[in-house]
Amino acid sequence: PVYRFMCHWAGTLHDSCHSVTLLMLQDMCRCLAYLSGEDDYRTKPEYAEALAMGTHAVKSLVGSAWFALEYPFTYVGGNNHSTSPESIPTPQGVVITSMSMFSLAIASDFATEEQREYLQAKLQFVADEGGIAQADTLARVSAT
Repeated sequence: PVYRFMCHWAGTLHDSCHSVTLLMLQDMCRCLAYLSGEDDYRTKPEYAEALAMGTHAVKSLVGSAWFALEYPFTYVGGNNHSTSPESIPTPQGVVITSMSMFSLAIASDFATEEQREYLQAKLQFVADEGGIAQADTLARVSAT
């Protein structure tokens, strides 16, 4: 699905929640691997549960990538409830708050190769269209 939010704040809150969930699940899997010793931690029921939640978190981040990374550069007008020009974030401001969250999803063990490629393409769009070189760097570093 492609998520659309009523304002930047709601989209950022959504992405932040799923990013934090992803970080905690990745840490949990590292701990599980350590505690499993010689056994393959991916055969444990805890890993199956983490995999389901992590897959959902990545899917949610992929679904909101258009809104967070491309929409600010293509939408003419504002994406905020307020009519005050000061309350409407600049496209670069909107994107900069979100880039690292999508970088996290690219590097996640729970992401599929298609999801990684899609998010890398969105970050590349930000670099090319928005002139934010950090996006290109995040896309490249996350992929390795």
